[in-house]
Order: sequence, then C-alpha cells, then structure tokens
Amino acid sequence: TLGEWRIDLPQPRAELVEELGALRIEILKTLRRASRTHAHPIAQPEASHVPGRPDPFPT
Repeated sequence: TLGEWRIDLPQPRAELVEELGALRIEILKTLRRASRTHAHPIAQPEASHVPGRPDPFPT
C-alpha cells in the first residue's frame, strides 16, 4: 500500500471544506511521490484485430 488515511470527520462533511481539502492534498502528495519513485514506462499493447469488426488498419 502507498498509504492509509483514517477518515474520522463527522458527517455531514459539507462544512469541513478545509479539513477535507488538507486530506485530499495529503493523498495527492503521497500518490505523486509514489509515481515519481516507481516510474516505469507502461507497455502499450499491440493493436490487434477484434473478431467480427473490420480491421481499421489493414496492411
């Protein structure tokens, strides 16, 4: 796991804009750090023909 966040704010939370904003920023910072430290290129699958559909890129 990248992190765990305990949400113990009372409901309704509509009035807790600052607290929720701080929590969102904390989560986004954690995700950004993780994406930078674990940055690996994602392999792109090769285009393949789907049976029953015309081939959009005939060769």
